[in-house]
Amino acid sequence: MPSYGEPCMFVLSPIYKNGSKIAVIALKISNAQLTNIVTNGFNFKEDGLGSAGDVFIVGHDGYLRTDRRQLKENKEAYVKGLRQHNMVDDQDAETINLLNTGVLLVPVKLESAEKALNGEFSNSIEPDKLGTKVMTCAAPLRLRDKKWAVVSQMNEREVFGILDSFRRINLFLTVFILGFFIWIGRVVAQSVSNRLFNMHKSLGLLANGRVNDFVADQGNDEIAQAGALVNKLVTRMSKAAEFAMNIGQGKTDTKYEVVDENDRFGSAMNEMRDQLENARLEQEQRALEDKKRNWASQGIAKFSELLRLNNDNIHKLAYQIVSELVAYINANQAGIFVTNDDSNEDKDDLSLIAAYAYDREKYLTRTVKPGEGLVGTCALEGKTIFMTELPEDYINITSGLGDSTPTSLLLVPMIADSKVLGVIEIASFNKFEKHEIEFMENIARNIGSTLRRCA
Repeated sequence: MPSYGEPCMFVLSPIYKNGSKIAVIALKISNAQLTNIVTNGFNFKEDGLGSAGDVFIVGHDGYLRTDRRQLKENKEAYVKGLRQHNMVDDQDAETINLLNTGVLLVPVKLESAEKALNGEFSNSIEPDKLGTKVMTCAAPLRLRDKKWAVVSQMNEREVFGILDSFRRINLFLTVFILGFFIWIGRVVAQSVSNRLFNMHKSLGLLANGRVNDFVADQGNDEIAQAGALVNKLVTRMSKAAEFAMNIGQGKTDTKYEVVDENDRFGSAMNEMRDQLENARLEQEQRALEDKKRNWASQGIAKFSELLRLNNDNIHKLAYQIVSELVAYINANQAGIFVTNDDSNEDKDDLSLIAAYAYDREKYLTRTVKPGEGLVGTCALEGKTIFMTELPEDYINITSGLGDSTPTSLLLVPMIADSKVLGVIEIASFNKFEKHEIEFMENIARNIGSTLRRCA
């Protein structure tokens, strides 16, 4: 579009407020500015185009949209060459001299440019406007509905001279040149595209969890509103990162803020936390159960070995059992009552043959009849008795383990062949757990079997 006779580019985009179009923003890019962008400030040699290479843009009508290198370096020779090859008439040549530009005046008759205008990437060697063979690279450039092309040319002799000098890296050089011009095309397209037209839509998707690489602009208009959406997402992502770090450190009481019932991201984060916490608790529970099983297995093996080695002296065996039991289950007192083998006594009576308290042996003379006190009740019923609430003087009446007052009392019958052979009594200031009670019942059965063999 001309501007005071000089070709230039205009990019226009509507501005909406509350769904209504209130204005139109226009961006003007002069021919000199556009040419400067495409040629990188006319630094042809630094960009690898040698002494005669060129890069320019061709419009959909086949005419130049940026000026050629020769116009900048030698306008007189450039215009003269155009006239000699009948590419412009006298009037156009005079206009080029007057305006110092060939934009919209000079046609580009290159096969590669035509292919690029049709959407194809093209590389070829063909004569330029002055008949010199040049290597041409052309790439399509799409600006909304405009089909343009970016064309790069370099003298054939100069190209192959460079390739001869760097033959070992010719493939990498070709890829680099092609990628460079593709990048130039993208930069130009992005710099003149209608970012205002798509900004609000893109940022709306971004705020609702759709990732979009966009940097918000600062201001007091609709762009600033879109920037607020970006800031909202940045804040949420920051909180999500902090939440994940806390979860990784085991702080499972951390909660992620959910915006509303439709916030799938926030709900998923909290669900992940709950699942991790449940998995941790299950793992701890499994580890605890394994520890209990290992403790019980090791204890059974320990006392089985003790019973095997000391089954010739029941009194010595009983003392070793109670002393080891007190230490193994962290109790305070223990005693073993067995049925009386003395012919002068009732065989159903239970005699205390070994007691252990506070790391010292206690030799006590004590006989309990079936049904008498807790020991007698346990022997009579053949069932385990477990108590945690005892009066201070109750144990003196029923247990016969001295004058201490335990807070937890366990009595387990020793049974072999369905016959009660005795009772193990253990007192502790700690509450016995379920696995400890089960362990004591297993040990009592083993002791009962040993006593049966010794009888």
